[in-house]
Amino acid sequence: GLATRSTRLVFILDRTGSMEAPGTGPPRTPFPTPPEPAGGEALPPAEKAARGEAARLRDKWERIAARTRMDVAKKEFIAAAFALPPEVRFNVVWFEGTPDPWRQELVPATWANKLDCMKAADAIRPSGSTNLWDALELAYKMVGRPPSGNPVLDRKADYATATGGADTFFLMTDGRPTEGRLQDPAEVITEVRKANRLRRVAIHVVCVGDTPPGGDPLLDGPDPVFLRRIAEETGGAFTHLRE
Repeated sequence: GLATRSTRLVFILDRTGSMEAPGTGPPRTPFPTPPEPAGGEALPPAEKAARGEAARLRDKWERIAARTRMDVAKKEFIAAAFALPPEVRFNVVWFEGTPDPWRQELVPATWANKLDCMKAADAIRPSGSTNLWDALELAYKMVGRPPSGNPVLDRKADYATATGGADTFFLMTDGRPTEGRLQDPAEVITEVRKANRLRRVAIHVVCVGDTPPGGDPLLDGPDPVFLRRIAEETGGAFTHLRE
């Protein structure tokens, strides 16, 4: 349900052990297939083959009934990646105890790139603890990193920044920080506020799951209040996918 007009995106996706907890995704209409190239140009054979394989992987996950939070994350991300239009540049940071970037910089949303990323998501197996801040910090490093070539600098503000970097994050997680340099939610919010004074990134947040029956909210549940604050501090949107 979250939308953006941005063409420079970083997805920050939780693959921690708690994502194996039960979860169900929301019913929704599948995202549309991205348009064909303008001017009636045919896709190169390799791109056409990648589009077909990506469609089969997307359809596979559309048919799967989500049983865990990880299933929900895979269904939502694979559908979103498939729908990225060609003018988008994107990257993904998976995280648990250590953040793991899919690429070192934003890449164009070609069918080959989208398929590679979708296959990586399909193969994810959750494990480990929640190092949320290090994942955010890694994503912030992609804000000022332009595409390969000469950077274009925006000097209208009181600082210079490369305009080709990311300007929008999509964060999907089920937990509060349990590992990394910053584990106190208040400290994470403070660092996000400081980072955004210069980088001006909108962080849209998807909180997955709820405290299970009989569980301890401090140990077994996500922290929607904290996660909503991240969105609010950056001008992003927040949604909570509950069981």
